[in-house]
Order: sequence, then structure tokens, then C-alpha cells
Amino acid sequence: MTETATRRSMRHRPRLPRILPLSILRGRVRLQVEGLRDNGLWARRVERALLAEGAVRQVRVSILTGSVLVVFDARQIELRRLVIVIAHGAVDARSNGHAPSRPAVAAPRWHTLSAADATAHLEVSAPSGLSTLEASARLATVGPNRLPVPQPKSVLAILSDHLTSLPVLLLGCAAGLSVLGGAPIDAAVILAVVGLNAAVGYVTESRVERILTSLQQAGTIPAFVRRDGLETLMAAEALVPGDVVRLSTGHEVPADVRILEADSLALDESTLTGESLPVTKWPRSTCAPEAPLGERVNMAYAGTVVAEGGGLGVVVATGGTTEAGQIRALVAETAVPPTPLERQLDGLGRRLVGASLGFCAITLGLGLVRGIPALEMLRPVISLAVAAVPEGLPAVATTTLALGVNRMMANRMLVRRLSAIEALGATTVICADKTGTLTENRMTVHGWHLGTREYVANGGAAAPAEPDQLLSRALAVGILCNEAELDGPQNGGNGLGSATESALLTAGLEHGLDYRDLRLMYPRLHLRPRADGSNWMGTVHRTPHGRQLVAVKGAPLEVLARCSLWLDGEQETPLTSGTRATLVDANGQLAGRGMRVLGLAFAETDPEAADGNYDDLTWLGLVALNDPMRPGVAEAMAACRAAGIRMIMLTGDQAPTAAAIYRAMALETDGAIRVHDAAGLSTTDPDTVRELVRRVDVFARVSPADKYQIVRALQADGEIVAMTGDGINDAAALRAADIGVAMGARGTDVARDASPATSPMSCCSTTISAPS
Repeated sequence: MTETATRRSMRHRPRLPRILPLSILRGRVRLQVEGLRDNGLWARRVERALLAEGAVRQVRVSILTGSVLVVFDARQIELRRLVIVIAHGAVDARSNGHAPSRPAVAAPRWHTLSAADATAHLEVSAPSGLSTLEASARLATVGPNRLPVPQPKSVLAILSDHLTSLPVLLLGCAAGLSVLGGAPIDAAVILAVVGLNAAVGYVTESRVERILTSLQQAGTIPAFVRRDGLETLMAAEALVPGDVVRLSTGHEVPADVRILEADSLALDESTLTGESLPVTKWPRSTCAPEAPLGERVNMAYAGTVVAEGGGLGVVVATGGTTEAGQIRALVAETAVPPTPLERQLDGLGRRLVGASLGFCAITLGLGLVRGIPALEMLRPVISLAVAAVPEGLPAVATTTLALGVNRMMANRMLVRRLSAIEALGATTVICADKTGTLTENRMTVHGWHLGTREYVANGGAAAPAEPDQLLSRALAVGILCNEAELDGPQNGGNGLGSATESALLTAGLEHGLDYRDLRLMYPRLHLRPRADGSNWMGTVHRTPHGRQLVAVKGAPLEVLARCSLWLDGEQETPLTSGTRATLVDANGQLAGRGMRVLGLAFAETDPEAADGNYDDLTWLGLVALNDPMRPGVAEAMAACRAAGIRMIMLTGDQAPTAAAIYRAMALETDGAIRVHDAAGLSTTDPDTVRELVRRVDVFARVSPADKYQIVRALQADGEIVAMTGDGINDAAALRAADIGVAMGARGTDVARDASPATSPMSCCSTTISAPS
């Protein structure tokens, strides 16, 4: 072949798609395939080609995420061969006209781009936003900004679950044999038992499905969107990539957003990352490509909530392409294990079939040896086969489980699948998400370090019921240097704004200080919000005597650096190097207990003093806040441990915080808490992960994929795993576990959809389900 012909041949050769590995385990791989997204014809061709390989056991192709999950025998086929099969499927699809009309372009890693690069890539101007015409065109291309809502199980699906188990199939065979053996009454009785069994199961499970369906969010999320240079309020479903949206305190983030501007912006990302404290956002920062979700300080993700401040951002992903949408896609692709009861019943059924066939064969053989005709032997052989099947077993099991479901509902727990009841009793390990499950996911003031005294509920002196002068000053500074509001301040109510600031207002109410009265008495003249590079805020107020009060709170070391005096309990004295060291040590001790610690300072100045002068302050003290444990958690975990059930805590918090919380629950058995930072878990080989899960008590900084990996490793080690959680980040693990328990009324829809058990009937209710 000539050189010209060779170049021409290469020019017309179909381009192979890029295939990138997302996760690789022995015998299991997930690959990202360029151009596969939204291409159903190609997906079916790839699936058929892979299943044609003898060593491939299972294939799951997702056109939502453009990924392929392959389970295969690693001893018979190499990963390279799988990649070749997928690539050839792409070539075959293109040659048959099934290639996507527009090649899929991988989305950039938005957290690695500057704000200017992000807007340029999306072809939008931040001051004016998209035009209405352009937004309509993009909406027609990407579709509405909503996650697919899973449909409730149909009547046929529920009945099928109760009619296709091996014991029930044996009963069906027994009924058929009864008819052949001339015993129609026996056949009718057996079929009646089967029908009763299916009816009881259907009535029980359909009731739970109706309740869970009614819990699906029916309302729409509002979004403040900038289009054609004007800011308007619209439903979040109409958002498209490139829309410029405003983020406001107390509002849910409507889509995945690259933040462009931030005004003391902090987000509650606990449902997505498990981090219990609000995360401060810095739009001018860029992050490393491998940065986990919790460390992407320039991004805001759908489903999280603005805890304080506000900002402006550009939408980079909507609907199924958001982080929440990808987690839901992972949940849909996750294979679910049978429950212990199902495995035991199937094993029993197989043993019955083997024993029955063996005895029937022996009986038939003995009859033939004695010279009895085969036709005459058929009736006793059939009768023996029918008698070997326990007709009452499925009915007794189903009725008993149904009674258990009803008892659970009486205790505010919904069980989606009957077999989950038995699996609860077989659990050997509980993987418990911390935030919102073991804790209440709300901040409260736990204690104070004021002057030379420490008021801490656990391990220190209790704060006085009537606040002394020092505590009154601290409460006043915490209330005045504060932008939160409470719904129903008479009883604490719910906070609108930062969870930390709401906790300070609630602490004031508990000591008789109404924040509304105090703010009227000390009107605010100036606000200095937290800024990029300085983690503190300050306010200036006019006092009733005509002077100015400066109130400051924030990171203790930063506040302390602005102070020259301190209150030792009686009077203001100069801050010496020794005193500073003592205060720094006190801050470290409180932080070591898993607390979030704020420094408080103040100053009184003349009316002529310039607003915004936050130097030469007087140090007031430290306030420690934490996310309190749910009542009864420690007792429940102690009872589980006494029953031989091991407990592993999973959290997005840093390792020291996680260890402190675990220690506060008194969950350790030998005084040594084994904590592992899960940041690199995704790249750890399966054997090492299995070794880790045998000995680790706490996994810190876990991602949704890490939780899934931990659950699977425990199951591979022979454990029966229960997973409890309430956030989007728990969904994949909830579905993969033998028992998934979605906790609380605040549990997200994604978590409830994934779990076989849910209890949304009260703040401490639970939904329990064996995977289905």
C-alpha cells in the first residue's frame, strides 16, 4: 500500500472513544465511555457485546452518566479485552448510524477553574446572565432541572416478589403434581396458601409504599435568576447551565453552582458530605482536581443549604448531572444483596428439592425392583413429593414478618420490605452515619471559657442559671455580632441563618436575654462581615449612653491577635504573652473535644470613633458549640455491643472531631479508638480495605463512594451489615447494605428511596428496608 493510501485509510478510520476507568476492583470495573450518555441504541449494543464474552457475569450500562459497570471473572478475561469490546461496539454503532449526533464533551472540573474561566466556558456574562432565548434553547437540550422521581413499586412487582421465591415455587410445583396425581382438593388447598401468602405480603408492603410516595416532595424550589440583565424569581426546574443565580441565607441551592461572588457565604453541606459545620466559601480560590467535595470551597452543590451570608454563582450542572443526580444514578446501578432470610429460604428450598427427588427416586426404584408397574408407582411417588413440601412455611413466615412490620409502624418506623424484619435480627455490624443520625444536626452552645473559669456541661462547672456579669457580656456580644433570626424566639424556634449564630441566640433566650430587645437597645451602625483570608466578623452599635460598642466574634486566634486587654473575671488587664498562651491552650482543649470554638471580644469607644475600627479590643472569652447527640444513642449503642453487634461510625468530619464525638458516646470497648482518614480509600486495594474494616472504629472524611466501599468490604468479610443515614451521601451505602435505615423526618428523598427501612413519621422515626 502506498504512503498516500495509508494516510487516506487512517483518515477514514473511525475514531475510537475515550474510555476512562472510574473504579477498578478485582472482577469489577466501572468505566466512563465518551459519547455513551443519552445514547440508548449504543448502550444496548455495548451490553450485548460484553455479555457475549463468556467470562462476563453482569453488565450495567447507564446512559444517564455514560458509564459501564462490568462484573467478570478476572481469571478468564483481562480488563484490556473488555475495553476493546466496548470500543468495537462504538465502531459498530457508528457504522450502523447509531452514533450520537453530537459527540459528548467531558465537562470540565469546575472547581479547578477560576470564576472568569467558568463563565467564559459557559458563554455567559455575570452582570446580565443568559438571554431568555438562549436559556430556552439550552433547556430544550439538557431538559428540566430535576432528579428523576422513582416510581412506587407496582402491584405486579410486589406480588412477583412474593410468588417467585423458591419455597413458593415449590408449592406451585406441588399443586401441579397434586393435580396429576388425582388430588384436586390438595392442589386447591396449596394454591389457597400461596394466594393468602401473597395477599398478606401485598397488603403490608403496598401500605408502606403509599406512605413513602406521599412523602415525596411535591413543592418546587424557588431560585433567584439573572436573565436579560434583570433578576427574577422562578422555579428551579427552569434553570440551565450558564444561568447566574443568587444564593441567600436559608435557601436551598437549586443546582450545582460555581461561586462568582460571596458575602460571608457559608453552606450547610451535611446532607452531601457529612460535615456538620457550615463550610465557608471563597470564590477567588481554585482547588486541586482530586479535591473531595467537602474541600471545594468555590462550589455550591444542589441540595445543600445557605447557612449564612449570600453570594452569586453560575449554574454548571442541573438535574441528573449534578452531584446529587450522580449519586442517585449510582444508587440505581447498585446491585442489592438478598437478605439473610431469603438466602436461608432459598437454601432450604434447594435442600428440600434434593431430598425430595432423592427419596422419590429411591421409592420408584424399589417399586420397579419388586415388579410393580411404573404407572402404579407414579401416584405414591407424586404423593411423596407433595408431602415433602412444607405448605405452611411461606404462610407462617409471611404472617410473622407482617406482624413485625405492624409493630415497627407502631413505633414510628416504616419497613418497605417484609424480609427486612428478619435481617434486623441477623445484623452483625452497624455502619452509622454521624451527622443527623447519631447527632441532631443542629448547633448548640455547649460551654464557655470566660476569664479564668470554664462553664462546660460535661466535665466542667455548670453555667449559672442567672448569668453573672462576665457571662452576660459574652451572651450580649454573641447576640449583637450576629445576623441570624429565630422562628418563635419565645421557645427557641428554628434558626434562619447560620446554625452557629442561631445557637448563640438560643443560648441568650435560655438565660433570659431576648435578642430582639437587645438589638433595639443597641442599634447596629456598621457591619464588617467575614472576608476572604480573615475568619471573623465585627459590628458597631450605639449604646443607650451615646457611646459606641464594638462586638467581634470569630476564629479564636484571629480575634485574640486583635486584642490588647482581657477580662479576667473582675477587671480589664493587659494581655501578657503568658496569658495569651493560656488562652490558646484553652482553645485547643475545647477543640480537642470535638467542639467548634469561637473567640469573643469587645470595645467601648467615643461616638466620634470611625466605624470599622476593630483593633485594641478587650478579650472576653471562648464559646464552645457542638452538634449534640440524639437522646438515647449511647444507650442504644451499648445495648447493640452487649448483643454482639459491632458499631462503626462514618463521618465527613476531620479525624480529631470524629474521635472526640466517638469518645463522648462512650462507644469504645478497650479505651483505644481506632480512627482512619478515608481520603485515600478509593485507591486502596480491596484486601487492604477488608483488613481495615475489621479493626477501625471510625472512618473520617468519608465520601459517598467510600461508604459504599466500606459496606461492600464488610459484606465480603461475611458480615451482615446495617447502614443508617439521612443524607444524599448515604444513599448508595443504604442500598448496598443488607439493611438500610433512613433516619428522621429530615432524611432526604434520595436516602429514603434507597433504604428498605424508613422512619419519617417523626423527628426520630426511621425507614427500614432490605434492599429492593
